[in-house]
Amino acid sequence: MRLYTVRFKGKLVGGMICVLNSKAWTSLYLAVRKELLHLSPGYLLYWTVIEEAYRNGALLLDLGRGIPSSGAHRFRQKWRGKDVYESYRYYFRGRKPNRFSPATIRLGRSLKQKLWKRIPLQIANRIGPILRRELPFF
Repeated sequence: MRLYTVRFKGKLVGGMICVLNSKAWTSLYLAVRKELLHLSPGYLLYWTVIEEAYRNGALLLDLGRGIPSSGAHRFRQKWRGKDVYESYRYYFRGRKPNRFSPATIRLGRSLKQKLWKRIPLQIANRIGPILRRELPFF
């Protein structure tokens, strides 16, 4: 796993996490500051990873998942790669959520986050790992 970062005037602008092996590199996560998008940090991150993957002999560079026609998908199309469509699969331990839509997930997350922030740190550190094992990853 490798972490790539971009800085501008000493300030962190963005970063990318890549998972790699000898044959394939995968861009797992990329984030950039919205207020500095005009500097094109995403392009710099992707280009750096493309160059490094090539220098290290990677046969495949996976730029990550995206919803067709989304902004991220349109951005990735500029690199002239090949789209490979795969279905998303989820494994839920225990009870499945009642509704699985982006709107309910966002609402649930914000409420959960508000409640979690109010739990004393010592308690959160104890029960956090236990809860994490039991909850689906969103």
